[in-house]
Amino acid sequence: MQGDGVATLDALMRALRIDLSTVVMEAQRQNVSIFWLTYSTFLVPFTNGQKTAGERKKAEDRGKDLEKDAELLPWESGPGGWLSVFTELAHKSKVDAAAFLSRTTGARSIFFLKQPGLEDAIAAVGEEVHRQYVVSLQPPPPQTAEFHSIRVETRGRP
Repeated sequence: MQGDGVATLDALMRALRIDLSTVVMEAQRQNVSIFWLTYSTFLVPFTNGQKTAGERKKAEDRGKDLEKDAELLPWESGPGGWLSVFTELAHKSKVDAAAFLSRTTGARSIFFLKQPGLEDAIAAVGEEVHRQYVVSLQPPPPQTAEFHSIRVETRGRP
């Protein structure tokens, strides 16, 4: 799965032969909020430190030659290479399905770079979900399949 999830979602929707508007309508009909936690595979190599030879060894072989274990390995080009720059630019030219699904279902998209950022994002989603209210409308019988507007106001708050 790609880090940003957009390519994966696009592939899934093509495989299922559905479009984004159908996904949004069904999510809204089911009263689902889509929170999207995402990272960039392009940026990951820039957030990691340079690896040492010792990190590549099996656990039982580490520490036998401390000087050799401390040697820095060459930087990995990995997904942060020049080819991935163009891949990342191609992704930016597409519809941001994550932001669109999150926004249209009343949720949000959260970007993170490292594990602590992911943990913070999960905690933020948990807090937000627990602060939500459910407002519903029971329309008259002949209009049940249509969307209706609801306006909610609270006292003392704009």
